[in-house]
Amino acid sequence: MKIIKIVSQPKHQFLLCLDNGNEISIGEDVLIKYNLSKDLIVDESFIDTILNEDTINKCFNRGLFYLGYGMRTKKQLCQYLTNKGFEEEVSQEAVSRLEKKGYINDLIFAQTLIDNWSETKSYGKKVMLNKLYERGFSKETIENIAFPSEDSLIEKAKELAVAKWPSIKGKSSYDRKGKLYRYLYSRGFDYDTISKVMGEIEDE
Repeated sequence: MKIIKIVSQPKHQFLLCLDNGNEISIGEDVLIKYNLSKDLIVDESFIDTILNEDTINKCFNRGLFYLGYGMRTKKQLCQYLTNKGFEEEVSQEAVSRLEKKGYINDLIFAQTLIDNWSETKSYGKKVMLNKLYERGFSKETIENIAFPSEDSLIEKAKELAVAKWPSIKGKSSYDRKGKLYRYLYSRGFDYDTISKVMGEIEDE
């Protein structure tokens, strides 16, 4: 087969007219990457290659558009692209290219979330871990995150406890402390952290 004509179309698209009567629409990036020109001899395998590349480029651009609304994990982005009708293999390749170009970075995103949650939400480590897994971060990524120190978590838990304590109602001090314990646990703090905080509350 031979390309007998290339017609420019809107939105950086080009129509390849082949001598067998077929017409193929591709993007400008593919045209340039494969140096496509009039009278170029092509075969079915080559046509499949440029069509696949064009699909990946469209998927890449769709992903880039989605990232304009905020940071996403690789898993979230891949799921979004698949839901938009792209095949999973195409979505994964597009996400891989986005990652290589620095548009997505799960480790930086996860660390940003941890820093924000520990500062503004006062979550314990358990809640932060659950939220990271819910967003689709891998175990490997999570293992490389710098979580707040033990002292920092104790301080956050104590701040919550001091603020919550006056509003807790109960028949006895024991009952109130039980409710406070459950409250701190629901915020993601572990037994050791809560015990230390409860001890300080008692001392005060």
